[in-house]
Formats: sequence, C-alpha cells, structure tokens
Amino acid sequence: MGRHRVKTDYEEVRKAQILENQARLASVGLSKTIAELRNITGKPQTEKKKHNKIDYFSTPLRRSKRLKGGNDSKVEKSSAEETNKPKRPTTAFFIFMEEFRKQYKEKHPNNKSVAAVGKAAGEKWKSFSDAEKAPYQAKVEEMMAEYQNKMQAYNINKKQQAAADVSALPRALSLIARLAGLGLQKTIAELRTITSKPQSEKKKYNKVDYFSTPLRRSNRLKGNTPPELDLRRSGRLNEKSCYSAPPAKRKLGLFEGGDVEDDTEKRPANAPLLRVKDGLIPHLTPEALSRRCTSKERGTIYDPIFGICCHFCRQKKLCGEEDCKRCGDLDTDQPCLGKTDCSICHSTNGVLCRGCLKVRYGEELEEVRANKGWVCPHCTEEKGINPYWICNSSLCLKKRKMAPTGIAIFRAREMGYKSVAHLLMDQLQQAVKGR
Repeated sequence: MGRHRVKTDYEEVRKAQILENQARLASVGLSKTIAELRNITGKPQTEKKKHNKIDYFSTPLRRSKRLKGGNDSKVEKSSAEETNKPKRPTTAFFIFMEEFRKQYKEKHPNNKSVAAVGKAAGEKWKSFSDAEKAPYQAKVEEMMAEYQNKMQAYNINKKQQAAADVSALPRALSLIARLAGLGLQKTIAELRTITSKPQSEKKKYNKVDYFSTPLRRSNRLKGNTPPELDLRRSGRLNEKSCYSAPPAKRKLGLFEGGDVEDDTEKRPANAPLLRVKDGLIPHLTPEALSRRCTSKERGTIYDPIFGICCHFCRQKKLCGEEDCKRCGDLDTDQPCLGKTDCSICHSTNGVLCRGCLKVRYGEELEEVRANKGWVCPHCTEEKGINPYWICNSSLCLKKRKMAPTGIAIFRAREMGYKSVAHLLMDQLQQAVKGR
C-alpha cells in the first residue's frame, strides 16, 4: 500500500509565518511594514501643473522693430564698430600649435583625429623648458605691442567720429528750423500718405427682396396666346426646287439673286444648276488643268463650288475625264462625265464616281454612261428589281443598323466576288434562307 498524503492548509501556514516575522521585527524595533518604509524613503510626489490655456487674441502681438517701424541704426552701428575693432593676439601655445600641426601631419599622414594632434601638442608643450618657450613668448609680445598701437588709433578714430556726429547735430537742427520757416514741417512718410491715392470705399451689398417683386412668367402660364410667326423653313420643306444654288455658294457672289428655278423640269444629279453672274466665271490655272486628269478614279482637284459630291466617298472633286466640259471648262450647263446619274430619282443618292462604281458595285463608268436607263442601288431595291442589291455606303448601312464594311474589296475578291455589293447580296440571301 502506498503512503497517504496529509492534507495541509497552506494559507494558515503562510499567515502564521507572517505573524512570526512581525513579532521578530517588533522585538528588534522595526514595527513598520515595507510599504510604509518605501513611502518614507521615497521622493515626495510633485503635483501635476495645470495647463493654463493662453488667450493669444487678448495679448498684444510681438513684432520686430522692422514691423513696428523702429530704427535699428544703433545695432547696425555697433556691429560695424565691432568689425573694425582690432582683434587681440593669440597665446604662445597656439603659435607653437600651428608649427607642431604641420610637423605631426608629415610624420603621421594617415591620421584624421584632431584630438590626437591636440593631445600630442599639449604633452610636448609641457615638456618644454622656459628657454624653449621663450621664442614663442617673444612673438606674442611683438603681436601685443602691435595690437596696442592699433587700439590707440581705433580709439582716436572713434572719438573723432563721435565729435563729428555732435558737430553735425546743430547743422541738422538749423536745417529743420529752415524747413519749418518755409512751412515744410511734414516728414517724408506724411507726405507719401498725402500724395498716395485715396482708398475707394467698398460698395455695400444690397440684398434684393425677390418676394416683393412680381414673378416673371411666360405667356403660356399667363394664358396669353402669342401671335403666329412665320417659321423659317428650308427650300425642301417649302416645296422649292432642290436644284437651286445653295446659300453657301450664293455668299461667294457668284450667283444671281433668287434661288427658284424657272423651269419645272428636273436636271440630272451630275449636272446641278449653278447660275453664275456674268463676268465672274472662274477659270482653272494651267497647273490645275494638268493635274486634273492624272487620276480618273476619283479626281485630284477639290472644288467646293463646281465639284459634285460622290454618294459613297463624299469627295467633292472635279472628275478626271478629258472630254468633261463641266470640270474642264467649268460649263455649268453640261453634265459631269465622271459621275453617274439615276434615270429614275435623279438625286444625289445615284451620284457615284468611277472608282466607287467599280470597287463597290463592279460596274464600268463607260457602260453606265451608254445605258440611259441606269438605275441606282436605292431605286433598284425600292422598285423591287433586286431586293438584295442594296447601297453599301456607310450612311445607308448605319440606317439599316448594319456595320460599315470599310475596305472590303480585297476580302470580296479573295472569296471570288466581283465587288462588295455582290458579297453583301450573297450574305443577305443566305441570311434570309437561314431563317
């Protein structure tokens, strides 16, 4: 069988030990506890200082003499005197120190400690005898004699300056008296304040009482019916001829007044009406004539008046056809041979240049010119001749909510199509069949 442990009460044992220790301390004369002893031997606790907030707005601001307008001439004068005052000569040890520093540097070139040099110089100076210190003392005496001579001259000069200032005072007073006799007692500062511009008073802001004034209301809220006004409308809305000269061209002074065509017959789109004043017909320069026929595709010369805009590329250029009298001789009664014209609508939708007609629709201009019944893509679709033969210009494709094709002729020819219009026609037919 194992041993049985006796249960002990440790708290009672600890209290008994504390009482025993207190009795021993009382017998020795140390009845005070450790905490009381610490309070006696410790430093007295200082009370915390209360922070008194300073009201800076109630006290005057500290300003320099410059801001106060004071005179600092005395300070400047004393600093100038101190700079001119001769300096007292140094001691014999420092004269020896200058020579010793050079010698120590030659012996110890790698030394960078200033304290080591000073310590070595002090030890050597202490080891010197009076005879060895005599040369340095002699130099100090010479320098002291020179210093005393300079101080005597400095003091004499200082007295002379003070006497000159005293002698100048009566003269200044006499000048002030003369100015007072002439009625000029005011100082320069006072004169400046008189001659300066008067400060304009700030305008007072008068708050407007909007509630006291009647409210501004429109005629509709007041119930008043406004008089009927003649609305400005374009010639198209007023059922005027769309082949008259545009306002931008009339401003140039090239056209006669009145923009309504006398005859009711429509002109072809490649020969719009331009009524030019007599004697104001412009002529192309020889350089422009030589450059006009360099490119037959879309033309090379831009002309905002006589040029006809292509529906696809929207370039208002003179055509490059050699036999075109409209673009070569600027004869407005002749049609442009480099632009097409629809036999049905005779509108700008059927105006195409040679390059766009070939690339976008695969047709030659000579064949279209010979065919008097040529129909533009818009009329071809509207009349039901070919519902899939659509206009593939960016403007018309956007109206159909289709993305413009861009330069699609290379892709169309790689796929075996004659033009972009043939490619789109095939895609539309496939989309309809797929439904």
